[in-house]
Amino acid sequence: MENLKSWVCIASLTFFMQSLDTTMLYLAVPAIAKSLQLQINTMEIVVTCYMFTVVIFTPVSSWIIDKCGEQKAYLWAVSLFALGSLFCALSISLWSLVLWRIVQGIGGALMLPASRVLILKMVSPENKIKYLNKITILGLCGTIMGPLLAGWCITFLSWQFIFLINLPLCLFCGYLAGKRVISPISTEQQFDLHGYALIAPALLLVMCGLMGVSHQYLSLPGAMVIFCCALALMGLYGFHHKKTEQQLFVLSLLKIPAFSVSIVSSIALRTFLSSIPLVLSLMMQTLFNFDPTTVAITMFCVATGAISAKIVVERILAWLGYRHLLVMMTLLTASVVFSLRLLTAESPLELFGVLAFTLGMLSTLLFSVINFLSFSELTENTYSAGNSLLTLIQLIAIMLSITLSFAILNFVSQSDEGYNLNNFHNLFLLMSAGILLCSVIFIFLKNNESYSGQ
Repeated sequence: MENLKSWVCIASLTFFMQSLDTTMLYLAVPAIAKSLQLQINTMEIVVTCYMFTVVIFTPVSSWIIDKCGEQKAYLWAVSLFALGSLFCALSISLWSLVLWRIVQGIGGALMLPASRVLILKMVSPENKIKYLNKITILGLCGTIMGPLLAGWCITFLSWQFIFLINLPLCLFCGYLAGKRVISPISTEQQFDLHGYALIAPALLLVMCGLMGVSHQYLSLPGAMVIFCCALALMGLYGFHHKKTEQQLFVLSLLKIPAFSVSIVSSIALRTFLSSIPLVLSLMMQTLFNFDPTTVAITMFCVATGAISAKIVVERILAWLGYRHLLVMMTLLTASVVFSLRLLTAESPLELFGVLAFTLGMLSTLLFSVINFLSFSELTENTYSAGNSLLTLIQLIAIMLSITLSFAILNFVSQSDEGYNLNNFHNLFLLMSAGILLCSVIFIFLKNNESYSGQ
């Protein structure tokens, strides 16, 4: 029991640390660009390279954990994350920062899965949701504290401290993980190297194509060639998937109606929604010249809205059911994103706070209900595979959201010196239109079953 408590603490602190790192970086992007003497529109790679690395290494994580054991895998992962954080703080160029963010991403791809898998092995099936919720709550605290800590660091210290904050947390988690010895349980899992060799380059090509178009490194025909190559690799993986028993992803789960709807809606909605806090932060700092503390308070409003949604989501879902709630929340979220076009430098700060809080609450309600829906028709035998596929899809969608947002901002910008207000307003218009279209996805839900809480 003592081991279980320690690993719940480790997993919670790990989620907290990763949430803290992400939200702090969102706020620090303009300060980093200024320090490195770069244009703000070149900074997307600092954010996306971490997400991309996590995406690439997520399919490998379960195999590494199986071979090394959860404890050893976690210790290696937290060491890499700490090393990456330290050298990110010491970076003096964009590419050195990108390199060490990639090292951070390798650690980040392993840390949370290793601790989660161990907890799931140690608890009974009926207690799994209870313990996973404990981990999630502390992670959301990281989302709340991140903007405030980042604002304080940038204002009174320097942007380097947003990475140095990770070090004591890594040391403490490593100490706890090393102290609580766990005997590894090997399942002799085989890794689908052939499938991975097809999927990883496909994802890399998609990201390179998007970034190439974004910064005009590639012509449109060149980008289309890259995207076609990525589709070809994905098609080859589809043929390979049917012939192999050791599969990276259990794609047969997509035949389950509720799960397939949740996957499609998760990709679409996260692609249009996930980058909004970053975009809003950039707009406030680069165009409206708000100080980091003011922007941090606005991001804090987003996080408190998310916490509020977590408190009420199950009651609202039990009252309205999946279909009605998802359609309603999608329409309301599209309206709020469209309302962001009203923001100007003269807008009262209260309006920024209200819109940020409402956006945080609605988007979290949407994502939480979609997660509930994804597991509503799964069984104990398919829960783990479904969770792995859904997690990977969410990471890819977040990465696409950030990359596409910068690509659209650069595409609609006619100036090499930066963005203007119309660029951001046009982006919010496209995002709201995309979210509005997502409401059509939920029509494919067979009925409006109520959430039972199971």
